Amino acid sequence: MWGALIFFAALWCLDFPKPYIDDLFYCSGGLSLAQGGGLDYPLIAGQGLAHSFFVYPPTHSYLLAGWLKLFGISAGSMTAFPMAMYCLISVATIAILRHKHSSAWVEWCVPVAVAAAFLRTGGLRPDALAIAMLMMALMIFEIAPRKHRWLFLFFLLLFFVGSTAPRMAIFSVAIICFAIFSLWREPLNTRPKMEMVLLNTMTALGVSFLIFLLMIHFRLGEFLYTFRLHLTRVADLSSSTRMFIMDEVGVLSWPLLGLPLLLLLLFRRRPWDRPTWFVAWLGITFLMAGVLGMLGPGAIWFPIFASLLLLGSGFRTISGWRAIGMQGVVLLALLIGNGKSLVAVGGELTGKFHRGQGEQRDAALALQPSPQHRIFVDTEQARYLFGYRIPPGFLAFEYGAPFPKEYVFEDLRPSDIYLVGPQTLEKLNERTFLNHPSPSKWKPVGPKRWWLNQYPRWIYIIPAEDCGKLRAR
Repeated sequence: MWGALIFFAALWCLDFPKPYIDDLFYCSGGLSLAQGGGLDYPLIAGQGLAHSFFVYPPTHSYLLAGWLKLFGISAGSMTAFPMAMYCLISVATIAILRHKHSSAWVEWCVPVAVAAAFLRTGGLRPDALAIAMLMMALMIFEIAPRKHRWLFLFFLLLFFVGSTAPRMAIFSVAIICFAIFSLWREPLNTRPKMEMVLLNTMTALGVSFLIFLLMIHFRLGEFLYTFRLHLTRVADLSSSTRMFIMDEVGVLSWPLLGLPLLLLLLFRRRPWDRPTWFVAWLGITFLMAGVLGMLGPGAIWFPIFASLLLLGSGFRTISGWRAIGMQGVVLLALLIGNGKSLVAVGGELTGKFHRGQGEQRDAALALQPSPQHRIFVDTEQARYLFGYRIPPGFLAFEYGAPFPKEYVFEDLRPSDIYLVGPQTLEKLNERTFLNHPSPSKWKPVGPKRWWLNQYPRWIYIIPAEDCGKLRAR
């Protein structure tokens, strides 16, 4: 387990997780609370939603605010929060595998597996927190005695998953159903009374719902209206699942999706135990989530976790070349899944990325928004220029256009000013008639999408009038 902590601490020192397009959307509420404000999303006020603080469930915002009040608002503390969640996921997974007497090499694969699931598109999203809750609940169910307080905590954590990352709720409900069924099937001498199990379930549901109402100030009607309105942005279920497979998982992670099926075929002659049935139940839930359009960043963790469970319970049943071959396949799939992150690590360690911010740093810090000139900041400069201490009145570049549009350049106003980094500059060059020189690239291997900006912290002040208008798509 200490290996997992060292692994993620090293990645944190190398500036992981990298900035992602929706960082400011998910962190705006937590930043507002940490700075003494209310549950609000001031950075996405450009969306024009009347109750912007109800666009997403509040649990992540409150827990992030508590973390920031404890460690201070800075880029380091903000990026340490998801890293802490990755550590919790790893520790819980290793504890479960150890309880199942898995091979040591499977345990060592866990941090790399977690990195493959989250580092590519995780950013500062709440999915890592939701899955940390889910994995801690599973660890309690597997390891803790069948006492009422542990069962209550197990159900409470799972019910909080839905108010942390709604797309993960289907997995939470599936695990609750599987757990109740498993308890019912346990021997009479170890099985708790089912009446008490159901009582703990309902009590945990009631407590979690009451805390949720407290967090939204009992304004349930407003929350449901605004949340459902915001969901219309991704109402096309088929495109949501297609985007998950093509973009959020990516080609390099496709082998990780098929790995559980390969392992089930390899261990097909072994009698099915509870972990194997649980893997099958997870697979059914994963397919249902795809049909319902509920797969999002982080959901690939479930097939990865299923693979680890199968390896932990079945690897000792094979030997010789089959065992060596299986080890090679699993390790290769994990390395491929971490391909782009490995390239970024290589660039950091070899000094290919520079920390310079350019000549416009002082001018950027002097900018002040006014009714005549709105100022939009992207996720890169929110981290590297301001350390998430974003001045009042600044708006998020990625969520600056009136809802249901997103990027502010989708509603170009010549008086606006964009304070952006290299990735956003490239997007402006691509989507508008801005013709700014492209940032310097490091071109290690592979296609163009693998090329990385050599100056990721460089500051660009772009007047919106320089963009002209949107290009036809």
